Formats: sequence, C-alpha cells, structure tokens
Amino acid sequence: MTHVTELSPQTLKPLHQTQFGPWRLLPMVSFAFDYWWGNGSVAAYHVTNNVIHALCWLACLWMLWVLLSTPRLVPADRDKRFFGALSVATLWALHPVQTSAVTYVVQRMATLQALFFMAAVAAFIQGRLGVYASRAKAAFWWSLAVLFSLGAFLSKENAAMLPVILGLIEVTFFRPRWWAELPRRLGESLKKPRIVLLVILAGVVGFWVVSSLLDSFSKGYEIRHFTMKERLLTEARVVMRYFFTVLVPDPRALSLEHDVEVSRSLFDPPATVLSLAAIAGLLSASLWTITRWPLISFGLLWFFLNLAIESSVVPLELIFDHRMYLPSVGLILAAFEAVRRVFSKAAGRWTIHEREKIAWSAVAVLSAVLCLMTFVRNEDWETAVNINADAVRKAPNHPRAHANLASALIRAGRYAEAVEAAQKAVEVGRDHFEEHFVAATNLVIGRLYLDGEEKALEEAERLLGTAPKAPDATALPNFLTILATLQTRAERYRDAYGSVQKALDVLAKFPRLRSDAPMVYAAMNRLVQAVAEKNEDIDGDGSPDPGELQPTEWIVRKLHDLGDWEGAKRFADTVPASPVAQEVRRVMALAEERNRFQSAQWGYRNYLWKPKGLADVAAGAAYGLHRWHGFAGIEKLGLKLLHVAELRRPDNADVPLLKGWYAFEAGRAQEAVALARQAVALAPQSAKAWIALGFFEQRAGNVERSLAAFQQTLELYPGYPKRQVLQQLMTELHTQLAAQSAEKESAQQANVTATFHARR
Repeated sequence: MTHVTELSPQTLKPLHQTQFGPWRLLPMVSFAFDYWWGNGSVAAYHVTNNVIHALCWLACLWMLWVLLSTPRLVPADRDKRFFGALSVATLWALHPVQTSAVTYVVQRMATLQALFFMAAVAAFIQGRLGVYASRAKAAFWWSLAVLFSLGAFLSKENAAMLPVILGLIEVTFFRPRWWAELPRRLGESLKKPRIVLLVILAGVVGFWVVSSLLDSFSKGYEIRHFTMKERLLTEARVVMRYFFTVLVPDPRALSLEHDVEVSRSLFDPPATVLSLAAIAGLLSASLWTITRWPLISFGLLWFFLNLAIESSVVPLELIFDHRMYLPSVGLILAAFEAVRRVFSKAAGRWTIHEREKIAWSAVAVLSAVLCLMTFVRNEDWETAVNINADAVRKAPNHPRAHANLASALIRAGRYAEAVEAAQKAVEVGRDHFEEHFVAATNLVIGRLYLDGEEKALEEAERLLGTAPKAPDATALPNFLTILATLQTRAERYRDAYGSVQKALDVLAKFPRLRSDAPMVYAAMNRLVQAVAEKNEDIDGDGSPDPGELQPTEWIVRKLHDLGDWEGAKRFADTVPASPVAQEVRRVMALAEERNRFQSAQWGYRNYLWKPKGLADVAAGAAYGLHRWHGFAGIEKLGLKLLHVAELRRPDNADVPLLKGWYAFEAGRAQEAVALARQAVALAPQSAKAWIALGFFEQRAGNVERSLAAFQQTLELYPGYPKRQVLQQLMTELHTQLAAQSAEKESAQQANVTATFHARR
C-alpha cells in the first residue's frame, strides 16, 4: 500500500486504511514518499530515518533549552543552559540504545512520534514563558504546540501521554507551590458538596472508561502466551531492564528479540517483586523530591510515564528496544542532573573556568564512547543475515528470531542454513508464541531448492498437518499459495483448489492480510489455466471446471460465490464484455446497496452521537448502560429509559431489541426471543434484529430457528464484516442439529425395539 510511484491524493488516500488505521498515518505517508523518491531503494528509507533522528536531536535541544529557561530553573547565565541542553540532547542522540528505532526502518513510527512529541512540549513551554510578555506570541506558540501534538497523535498511539507530560511541566516548573498546597486544596474542595458530586461523577466515568479498556484489552490476550496479570508483572522487570540499559550502555544488551521469562507471580521469578519495589521506590522518591530536585524528578517521571502505555496492560509483546527512544530522554536528563549536582559539590575548590573545561571534556569523552558503541551496534545491522543471527545468539529460544534468520538466509541463497534455522523455529514454538508458517514457508522453499518439488510438497503437507491449533496467520496465505502451486505442478488439482480456498478464507478472516490477495489470485489463475483442457472437477461440485466458461469467467463467478468480491471485480475488469462478468457485477452492485443500508442501521451509536429527540437520548443512554449489565440496578434503569423511548417512538424496532439484549444478558432467553420477534415484526428488513433473534434462539435451545435467523441475516447483509465468524457458528450449529437428529432417531429406534420385545 505504501509502494506508490507518484504522489497524489488518490495514491495517498488509502494510507489511512492500513492495519494501524489513522493513528500512524504520518509514518505511512513518509514510507510512501521514500518509495517514490528512492524508487524502492532501501537506502532512501535509511536516509529519511537518519534525517528524522537529526531533527529529533534538534527538537530535544529546543525542548531542554526552554525547559531550563523556566522560572523554577533559570540559572545565572545562558552558557550553563546551553551546556546542559546540548549535553543531554547529544548524549541521548548518540546512545547505542537508539539504533533499534533509527536503523530499523519500520520503527520510524517511534522516531516520528518522539519528534512531534518533543516539539509540542517545547512549543508549549515557549508559549508559557511568553504568556505575560505577549499574549499574541503565546497564542502562536500554543497553536504550534497543537499542530505538533496532532503530528504526534498521527504517528503513534502512545502520544496519549502528551497531555499528562504537559500537566506535569505546568505544576513542576511554573506552579511549584501546587505540590505543597495540594493536600490543603483537596481537603477544602471535598468539603463542598458540588465538588464531591463532580468527583463521584468523574470516578464513575473513569471507572467506566477503565473497565471498558480492560475489557477490550482482555480480548487481545487470547493470542498471547501470557495473561494480563502476567504481562503486568513481567513488565516490571522489563522496565528495570530498560532503566539499566540506558544508564549502563552496552551494545551486547541490545537485540531485535529478547528471551523474557514470564512472571507467573510476585516471587516467580524473585526479580519480579524486587523490580516492582524498585519502580515504586523511584516513583515515590520522584514525587517526594520534586520541589527540591525538579529536573531529576521530572526526568524520572518522564521515563516511567512514557513507558506506561506499552509497559502495562495493553496486550503488546513484552519487550522491544525501540520503546526506549522517547523515554530515555528523561532518564538521561535525570542522570545528567544528578551527576552535575555531585560534581558541583565535589569541585568546590576549582575555579569556574576549570569546572567548565572538565565538564565539556567529560561530555566530549562520553559522547565519543557512546558514538563508538553505536557504531559497533550498527555493524550488527550490516546485513539482514547479520542482525538476525545476532538476535538468535541473544534470544536462542525465541521462534521469531530463528524464523527471521531463515527468511534472511533464503534471500541470501543459503538454503541449507535456512532449513536448519526454520526447523529450529518450529521446534521452539509453542501455543500463541510461534512463527510456524513463517518458518514453514522458508523450510519448504529451502527443500524446493535442495531436494526438488516432490520433497518440498511432502514437507509442506507435513508442516500444515502439524500446525498449532491457533497459529499466527500472517504468513499463512503465502504458505498456502506455495502449497497450491506445488500441488498444481503435481497435478493434484482438487488439493490445490482446497489450498487456494483456505488462503481466501484467511484473507476474509484477517483483512490486514489483504495485501497478499494478488498472490493468492495468481495461484488460483494458474490452477484454473492448468485444468482448462482436462475436464477436472476441482471444486467438488460434480461438474468439470471451468466447463463451458472461460477460465477468467469461472474465477469471477467462483470468487463471487466465495464472498471475495474484490477478487471477483479484479478479474471481471479483465473481461468487461463477458456476460458472466456483467451479471456478477450487477449482483454485487445490488448487494453493496444492501450493505450500505444495513451498515447505516447497524449498532446504536447514532443514538449517542446524533440523537433526534428525547426518545433517541433515552435509547442511547439505555444502550450505554447495557455495557454495564453486570452491575445491580443497571437493568432496571435501562428498562425505564427504554420505556420512555417506547412511549415516544412505539414504531422503533431498536427499543424491543435492546430490551431483548437486557433479557438475554440476564439469562431470560425466552423473553429475549419474544422481544426480538417483536423487533423483527416492526423492521423485517433489519439484519441487526435478525442476528439478535438468532443468538436468542440459540440460547433458548431452538437450533433450527437460530440457523434460519442467521441465514436471513446474511441474505439481508451480504457484506456483514463478521460474515465468516457467523458462518463458522452456523456450521457448528448444523453439526449440533445433525447430532440431535441422530440422537433422536437412535432413541426412537430404541423405543421401537423395546416395544417389539415387550410385545413378544
């Protein structure tokens, strides 16, 4: 998607539709720009990454300069401020820990976010410093801060810490007495009923937000080899590892991958409780000494706050070096200020000139050492094989390290070594912590070059059969495409079609993998062309394929039937005069019209964001309360609101439908079914009502009626986003229904037999 050959609104518009959505739009645009001006050269990406890092150094220098100019810190002369700002910014920029964010091209997301983050902080402080001198200048700087903030938010999600950092700067450097007056102000405020009510309301809203986020995050742990609790405990050790990696720079501690033992409890491993105690101690000391040593405290708080999102309950991977890029600014600032204070006391007998020479010399020597370490670390990045081999040495039990090394070795033509690395990746993988199909793909390619197609096909089918129950699907379309190609060459056409169909199912289930679609379509086209003159029934429908149709026409119709309309349109465009293509296009156009209608009616958010009256407000509030269905009293309040909505708009099918969901959550399945049927009667074309009826009927034990409701849902809403999930559920229900029928038939047969014997 970022591979564009010309820069235009048409080519840049799809960039907000990547798997990251709009939150990483700016990095996507920059990648597209690099591909355009560098003609796909990797060097172009590295040039841009280094330019961004240089701009980050300038932004850091600007931020520290204005920070040291605040009333709380401003020294006697500008030279000291310049020395402090330049030293910290330079030590930060040259630190070897930054190689992962700068040299690893895709981590531009972290560097761009840091650039705009620091620029926003600097502009905020600049405006804050000038607010009393010129309101116009302050407004200019604050407008710039808003612009930079937008850039940070469009680069990476952890920019959400920016408002917290700005608030911390305000109370630390502009209102230092706020900390001392905080207990008194809290006590006085809590004596006022209005404030107490606001606090309670804020607490309720905060609790709802936190519980909603935790509920959302909990779903992400379904694909992890650790739980939310285990991640939170493990991250204490990871954060302390970050802490010492920044303070004690060592290229040997840096890696693309790390083997991290998951913390199962506070004392397993024992370092968990020690790390938690260390973090708690550092945070407490920072808050306790913030009025006495503001720079040290601020730097430590900056470090921990900017790690809070990626090192807490968000279901991300446990550790990555690039996460230290922005947080390390604060830690280096705190360390520098601590050393400066110690040095000032120890060098009391020296002249100012001597102190300056020693200070500048020390920073120069340290900068040279850091520069050398960074150079040494960057040598590991010389080739893809080198950096991935380095990761394997440092993380020998990490499946992705071995799988990535196998990929690099394949590209280098070192097939025997690639097979060995891929086999190791398969061996060390475990449930929810594996790269099975990345390794399998490399293993098959290696076998293909070393042993030929027959051995490669055997290996591919073995690896497919030994895949984990819930493997990472990222590389699965590629693997299945290779398998289909090998099966086609072996003239096992029906098996090849099955592999292509599985690949299409994966693309439907994981839209983020749609970039692999052309590869799958090409495999399908090769297959159909191969059987065009052989009258083979590849799809198992009892008739030869492609029959009387041209291969492309057959593919158009088949992709439409399989629900892959994007592929159907793509192949239809190649035969625009074909009656089959025209018919499929007409059917898809009608279905898309249905999709637009159902999509506009789906959900209840319009009641919250675009209410048209009291009835909508009441329904929207009832929907919001429904998310808290586990709390006592919530259902009664929600039903009262729905009663108000029903009185105002008795013809609104969403009111009985919401009542049905309340009954469903409370375990009253029959009541839920009756309410859903009422909703269907009011809006028979509402797919939302039919799918609810399907779930309610299923809970009530009416499997056949449930299936009928789900089928009606798919007919009304052909493009239902979770169509494949629903179809999988329907398959399970069909199996359940067949089992019930067989059981019933068996029971009837047993009764007949018993009756026969009784009569004898």
